Amino acid sequence: MSAEYTHFFANFRNSYSRTAGRHKEGIGLSKRTLQRYLNGRETTYSSLVDQVRYDLAIPLLNDKSISITEIAHELAYANVAHFSRAFRRFGGMLPSFYRRMQGK
Repeated sequence: MSAEYTHFFANFRNSYSRTAGRHKEGIGLSKRTLQRYLNGRETTYSSLVDQVRYDLAIPLLNDKSISITEIAHELAYANVAHFSRAFRRFGGMLPSFYRRMQGK
């Protein structure tokens, strides 16, 4: 990942509102500029959102005092099943299995 892309991703991640499931105040780019930027890196907005949600889920899953249901809600998933499927698609395992693996 290039330094420019890493910087963009960090800004994108920091601007993402977990509970609203969208950006708080935008990321400072027009819709078309963002599309061109992402197309140039062979990714999509939804892929970037998936990455952000996954990255936000990891520290939440490491905190055993937060239930998986609460994490799904915090990350603006409609329900736990949607969160579990998305986490497995992106991370290769269910969130409950990830949490168990971290406990070992």
